[in-house]
Amino acid sequence: METYDKSLFDGIMFTYTMFHKMVFSSLKGTGLTAGQPKILEYLAFHSPSIQRDIAAACEIEPSTTARILARMETAGLIKRQRDAENRRTVEVFLTDCGKRKAAYVQDAFLTCERKAFSGIQEEDRRQFLTVLEFVETNLRSRASSYEALLSKKSDGSLHQALMSSQALLYKELFMRLKDTGLTPGQPKILEFLEKKEGCQQKEIASGCRIEPATVTTLLLYMEKKELIERRTETEDRRAQNVYLTEKGRRGMERTLEALEHTIAAAFKGIAEQQEPFKKTLRQLQENLKKSMEEYHD
Repeated sequence: METYDKSLFDGIMFTYTMFHKMVFSSLKGTGLTAGQPKILEYLAFHSPSIQRDIAAACEIEPSTTARILARMETAGLIKRQRDAENRRTVEVFLTDCGKRKAAYVQDAFLTCERKAFSGIQEEDRRQFLTVLEFVETNLRSRASSYEALLSKKSDGSLHQALMSSQALLYKELFMRLKDTGLTPGQPKILEFLEKKEGCQQKEIASGCRIEPATVTTLLLYMEKKELIERRTETEDRRAQNVYLTEKGRRGMERTLEALEHTIAAAFKGIAEQQEPFKKTLRQLQENLKKSMEEYHD
């Protein structure tokens, strides 16, 4: 019987987050804000396009895409106009300014990708991207059962492969958790508490790689939903330890089960590739961490 390593879920998610933080750091000073680089890159090859296709291709929620496009139009990066043949369709074009920024974004993605793969053999690089392509194909074949995804398959670049894979993994996981009432961020904390129950909030933030302010909000909501309880166990009344309730324990068990099934679906037919894939994933994370430290020096 094939076994699957559920830690690959967090590994892919974390690597994707690190890569995009590095890209964003390299774009500091351009005036671009979150979401804009992905859209600029997409429009560099698909201008004009319509909002629905941009949202799907960039794996961004339609409502979020609308807000980002509005800011980009105000900044002079895009223009929108109605299709002459279908007045109900609004097309999005890059302006000259947008084209210049898109070229800068493309260069940043390529530079960051080279740094991410630094020291990794060409064969290992190709195999890593091939595995991500299998993961994407496996999960896209299931997408029609819970949400149709319009975006094209990734183009073979690291950032596109990571973006597509992490988005599909996320959708697969929450499809499996849809009857639990759990919301984004909560499964990660429940999984962490499975091994670190009784820890303090700062440990959760560090272990889950979530901003402390976000953890504060998540824990308040989880406490309200009776998934966790906090206890003061020292003389310092400000230091509270976080424990799972019975309801939270059930949610944690469902989360672990859903993670295992999600990775099994993603790596179906390529289970033997999990270990070499994980090794390259760790190398990527080390490279990305080193590069981020260089940006902050």
